[in-house]
Amino acid sequence: MSGETGGHYVFLNEANDLGRREVPEICLDPPDADRRAIHDRAAGFADTHFRSTLEAAE
Repeated sequence: MSGETGGHYVFLNEANDLGRREVPEICLDPPDADRRAIHDRAAGFADTHFRSTLEAAE
């Protein structure tokens, strides 16, 4: 997925049925966007960063 197709709202959590009905413009992504994968990748970056930062501080 390219940065141009993801959109700003891809960083919000995945929506439930109510969210998709009430505010589809922030809940529905292009076909090539995978919110779960994007969130997992961002969490991995954060984990790596904080582990290395905290280990360096010890």
